[in-house]
Amino acid sequence: MADIALSPGFPQRGATSRPPHSTRPAQQHKPAVGNQVSAAPDPSIDVFQSSGLSSSARDLFLILDSFGQASKVIGSAERGIKALTRLIEAAEALARQALEAPSAPPGITGDHAKVPTGGAEIEAVVGMIASRYDMAARFDLLRGQIDQVAAGSGRDGINLLDDGTLTVRFNDSRGGSILVAGVRFHAEGLGVKPAAHSWQSDADIHASLSCLPEALARLRNQSSTFRSALLAVRAQTDFARDRVKPIDTGPDLPLPSNHDEEAVRLVALAARQQLASTTLGLAKQAEGSVLRLF
Repeated sequence: MADIALSPGFPQRGATSRPPHSTRPAQQHKPAVGNQVSAAPDPSIDVFQSSGLSSSARDLFLILDSFGQASKVIGSAERGIKALTRLIEAAEALARQALEAPSAPPGITGDHAKVPTGGAEIEAVVGMIASRYDMAARFDLLRGQIDQVAAGSGRDGINLLDDGTLTVRFNDSRGGSILVAGVRFHAEGLGVKPAAHSWQSDADIHASLSCLPEALARLRNQSSTFRSALLAVRAQTDFARDRVKPIDTGPDLPLPSNHDEEAVRLVALAARQQLASTTLGLAKQAEGSVLRLF
């Protein structure tokens, strides 16, 4: 029996009707992620470019970390200055309150005072002395707390209130930086004098009181300096973050996908696949009918 040649168009019909299977997963992926990404024309160039961009992004992330640490150091110093300001204001109020108490009369100098005789008079003088002693002790206590706050205002090993220095680098080429110089804001550095002779004379109180307004002025000026440095660091932080975004993403940025368009294409692909399957089935039936004739 002669060989039966099937229709030469059958393979071609099957091939042309068969949809590209790789198209459907890709088409399904676009609506899922919401982005469509163009293929790189040269994979080798893209690899090297991606490596360079990743290195730049890592450098910028390191700079961002240093900005974060610098902000914490300056912020800690700022909080320390606020606490010192409250302590000195309390010390100033205490000294002015001590001035309101009557001065000790002649011969009354302390624990070994010669108290005049005469009941009520003795109690009044002793009460006045005890009050000034108490206020002087409280003033010295506040002075000690100033030292403690200044010593505890550091962060990451840098204390700007204890002669520490902070260097902030602003770019990845190591060319731009800012130097934040520290100060010594202990009681001695601020010029806060102890309560001499337990404040038993107005002159001693004035000696302690006279240095406090200048200390407050220094605190306010230094706070303004730290705030300026902190604003500069935050501005550089925002700038570095804006630079990281495009570098970290890469040169081929994802394009926003039209979900309606992609859904229509997905339905069209499904319809093509169904038609291809139906066409293939009809072709097989036709060839089978031809074979049954013999």
